[in-house]
Amino acid sequence: REPFRGEFKCAYEPNGKISAFTLNALINGGHTASITKEIMDRALSHAHNAYHIPHFRATGVCCETNWYSFTAFRGFGAPQAMLVMETALEMVADRLKMPVEAVRRVNLL
Repeated sequence: REPFRGEFKCAYEPNGKISAFTLNALINGGHTASITKEIMDRALSHAHNAYHIPHFRATGVCCETNWYSFTAFRGFGAPQAMLVMETALEMVADRLKMPVEAVRRVNLL
C-alpha cells in the first residue's frame, strides 16, 4: 500500500453530529507516478465513509519522493481515507465522553 497521511479538521455538535469536515490527503507515490493519481481519486471519493456530513471537503496531493514506487492492493486507497474518518469519529467521541458507537450512529447516512 502507498503510505498515506490524512490531515483533517472537524466541527461537531454536542450530540456528536459532525457538521463540517475538511481532509487534506497526502499519498507517497514513490519515484514514478504509476497509478497514484487513480488511488488518490478513489481515496477522496470514499473519504466520508458511510456518514452524512453536510459540509465536507476533501483534497489530495500525490507526492513524488525518492522511495520505490508503490501500487494499490485490494482497497485501492479507500481503506486509508476511511480510516481517517473513523479516527475523527473516535476523537469526537473521546472529547465528548460518549461511546464511539453513538457518534457513528448519529452520523450514518
